[in-house]
Order: sequence, then C-alpha cells, then structure tokens
Amino acid sequence: MTTREPADQAPEEPIPPGWYPEPDNPAKQRYWDGEEWGTAYKAPRERATGRANRLAVTALILACLGPFVVGGILATVFGPSR
Repeated sequence: MTTREPADQAPEEPIPPGWYPEPDNPAKQRYWDGEEWGTAYKAPRERATGRANRLAVTALILACLGPFVVGGILATVFGPSR
C-alpha cells in the first residue's frame, strides 16, 4: 500500500546535502547527498574544552571590559585638572 499526500498539502522541502547525526548512534554522523544516505561515517566535531574554552571566555571578558578600562585611564590622564 502506498501513501500519498493530500492534494491541498504542499510537499516537504528537500533536506539539503550534508552531515547529519546517525539515528542509531548520535555519536557518529552520516552523509546525506540530497537523495540517499552515503556509506561514510565520521565523528562529530568536539566542542571546545579546557584551554581553548578558557581563552574564549577571557577574550570575551576583555572585549567587554577593555573600553571601560581604557576610557578610565584616558579620563584620568587627560581629564580636567583640579
């Protein structure tokens, strides 16, 4: 028995080619070429941890606080004299 979509329902958008989690093992990824699943597998990219994560957090904090620190120094050095 085949199933068909109702005539008034739009067909689903095709899934673009790319690497997707394997349903039976989400730790692996499998390639979808737009029409069928490939036979190749790969491990997903790991998230930044440890040192890389600490560097990213430090850079974010410095980017947020840096202008205030520089502004304070400039105001102290070049501000109005008392």
